[in-house]
Amino acid sequence: GEIGLIKLLSLEKHKDGVRLEIVSGRRAVSYMDTVFDQNRQVSFLLSAPLKETYPAVQRLNEANAKLKKQMNETLQKILKERLEQVEPASVLCDILPYADRLSMRTYCNDLQAKTNGGTAAVFAREDDKCSYLIISKDRDLRQITKPLNEALNGRGGGNREMIQGSVSADDETILRTIYSLLGNESDS
Repeated sequence: GEIGLIKLLSLEKHKDGVRLEIVSGRRAVSYMDTVFDQNRQVSFLLSAPLKETYPAVQRLNEANAKLKKQMNETLQKILKERLEQVEPASVLCDILPYADRLSMRTYCNDLQAKTNGGTAAVFAREDDKCSYLIISKDRDLRQITKPLNEALNGRGGGNREMIQGSVSADDETILRTIYSLLGNESDS
């Protein structure tokens, strides 16, 4: 019998030889049909000719990266303005409508600097969840991890000076819980 179409899917170095992934016959035809159909759908979504989907995706990725950079720059300006409005206290907590992990960390460090060696907590909304990062110089945060996560339906952990994770709770419950666990100093 004839094998028909043979399609090489991947080739990788393995020990002293190579590992091939291939399909042949009807499976190869079916595979190529699937790839063609997906490329046609991508072509339609990108308004690009079938043979130009890769450059179109590259342009889309570049535009996405540019937008992310602009969004991050705007977020940094907003966080700087928020920080300027915060009055120093030994415990500070802020809940942000959005922030990526790096921005949360930077903002939490800056907020903690306003505590004169105290504790700073930053929460950032992500759909129905809220990521958190808490930094402290004056208390062992491991002691509040379990009660915090239980009270706020959360997950997370960390070390003596920093804990992080996510919770499912409204802003009022978050603030009430943080200040009951850390001390009711101020909220921003």
